[in-house]
Amino acid sequence: MAATSSSVGAALQQGMLEPTQEELLELFDTASGGRTTVSFEEAISLDGVDGVLEEGAATIKELEVIWGDADEAVGFKEFSKWYCDVLKVYDDFLMQDAVAPPDDLLEEEVSEEELRGMSDEQLLEDAPAMGVQVDTLKTPNTRQTRRTLEDELNLKSLGKMNNEEEPDLEGVAAPSASGRQNVEITQLFRQACDEMNLMSYEALKDIPEIESLLEEEDLLEEELQAMWDDLPKKGDAIDVLAFRDLLAKVDELFEYVDEDEEEEEKEGLLTMEEDRGIARPKKRSLNKVKQEMLDLVRSLEVKEGKPCGLGGREETDGELIKLSGELEDIWRDDAGDLSDFDATQLSGDWELIYSTSEKWRRWGSILNAGREIKDAQFEALIQNFSVREEDDYNEYDMEEVFQSGPEDKEKIELCMRGQGSWKVALQQNVVTGEEDLVLKLEITAVEYDTPDDRVEFTSDKTLASQMCRTFSYGFISFIDEDFRVIRTSLTGRSIYLFRKLDS
Repeated sequence: MAATSSSVGAALQQGMLEPTQEELLELFDTASGGRTTVSFEEAISLDGVDGVLEEGAATIKELEVIWGDADEAVGFKEFSKWYCDVLKVYDDFLMQDAVAPPDDLLEEEVSEEELRGMSDEQLLEDAPAMGVQVDTLKTPNTRQTRRTLEDELNLKSLGKMNNEEEPDLEGVAAPSASGRQNVEITQLFRQACDEMNLMSYEALKDIPEIESLLEEEDLLEEELQAMWDDLPKKGDAIDVLAFRDLLAKVDELFEYVDEDEEEEEKEGLLTMEEDRGIARPKKRSLNKVKQEMLDLVRSLEVKEGKPCGLGGREETDGELIKLSGELEDIWRDDAGDLSDFDATQLSGDWELIYSTSEKWRRWGSILNAGREIKDAQFEALIQNFSVREEDDYNEYDMEEVFQSGPEDKEKIELCMRGQGSWKVALQQNVVTGEEDLVLKLEITAVEYDTPDDRVEFTSDKTLASQMCRTFSYGFISFIDEDFRVIRTSLTGRSIYLFRKLDS
């Protein structure tokens, strides 16, 4: 039985905004049924949370944003934070006398919710450049240079030279989307959403944080408009999930590399890229940088003892990410006009050899998001790109190999296979102001082996998973006849390295 409005209000008045450890444990045990984890659906069925929804203090979508990934069960610590954040939203609702959303807002098709179900880290939108061929796409490079990036570097350098604390960069957005608390996103959204729980473009510009960035010209009007145009909309407005995506894009504009060496002191060693404001070493030979990357990958895998970077850590990723950026910079100079890129270079079999993606390390698979293969220990991932000359169809296949079975029993080899198509297109990078080569995979079906030697197909949930969507939308930052680097972010912190297999 759902709690009544009065019972929810009474609970809050009795101090439920800061529940005790015992109260949170009782709530967790009630929702989980005594298990060690609780799902999103179980959590929202709690009387108090159900009452918050019933009163219109929040929508299911907003609670999803606060939760993170609605498909992922969480432990007591994560549940406690989520529950307290929900109570904060309810308290804001009472204080601001917010208008309840209509019931039909909660009746969105499940498939769309799954496709939009992103978690802590930004997932790139699939809409830009989908279905656009490189040879027909002519995108002018009109992105203006971000002056505030160099200003931040200068301010930080000045403070360090004077042995002072880092200056307070008031008005500058958080350096990454993951730096924002989920509850903050919903609270910002409620500052400007209408009674239908939707936000117009004009209302977006009235949010104090966005308004301040525009007034100070830290964010340009055309930049905000370009981000807005790429968002999925309902009419001329966006919902809270699209708003979260937009905030991630705004925040990513202000990421910077903490390099405080002065150019004058490094003359002859460093050059300044005026469009990025980032100090980089003089360019080395492409083969030298590539070989250094491969040697580093081999040494990391020996130390980590797990395949494809699954044993890696953020602390050990820095050098590899730096080399990847250097390699892309050299390759772009050699490649020339990316609209002339020959996509047939992708043809053939490619094996994943390393990745710095946190999502990859968390899930340990691209296709096994639904855990159809139980007790799966990842072994290898192979991609195949091909072009059928008779109908100019770009065919894509992927296979993941696992060792499966309990620790105390002999393991068996099982595989998952995905089939579909692939395309390459150009897309503007709002961080660097350059154009990126987008590799878009359209995986349409996934099958897997069972322990009893059968082959079955996964549900649509696999294709809509975070891991599959992130992996299926990447940027080519380097490719030659035997090595390829793909990044799944605009800034290059999440990279996948592949080697080409002999035919």
